[in-house]
Amino acid sequence: ALGLAHLFCGAALWAGRRRWLPRPQSTDPGAPLSARHVWALGLAGFAGAVFQGFYLKTCYHLFLPNRENFAVCTGATLLAIALGALWEGRRRPPFADCLLRAAVSLGLVYSAFPALAGLFHQSALLGLGPAGTLPLKLAFAVLLDTPMIFLGAALPALLRHEGSIARDSGRL
Repeated sequence: ALGLAHLFCGAALWAGRRRWLPRPQSTDPGAPLSARHVWALGLAGFAGAVFQGFYLKTCYHLFLPNRENFAVCTGATLLAIALGALWEGRRRPPFADCLLRAAVSLGLVYSAFPALAGLFHQSALLGLGPAGTLPLKLAFAVLLDTPMIFLGAALPALLRHEGSIARDSGRL
């Protein structure tokens, strides 16, 4: 039933896509992206994928491998990507700065991981129960996912000068 609901939603979105898509801003919809952009984004995407695997393993180590913990960590990742895009839109950092900040934040957050894990376990022992630990888990998941904020800003920063960011990022 859930699969059929997903198929129905996908078909409805596909059928109405012309009404919801923004109008193209550039006159050349097939302008190829430079090889430099594709390689840079490929490397940043690979770094993001490696980080995501490491991040999920870290969350499972800290919160235990349960479905609800996976959902919390996935939600934290989506929040981090959205915050990164928002930050890039306001601050307009260069692509290299986004990657440098991701690397520095990765080093800072994960060098403090033993202390953070101890703080989490101390807080979890307060007897809050499963519902009370959910905000605590979300807060720690967002903190551990800080590098993803900067990785989420990398794509808009790389394509800032392109004519249609939505179209080009979708192609990439």
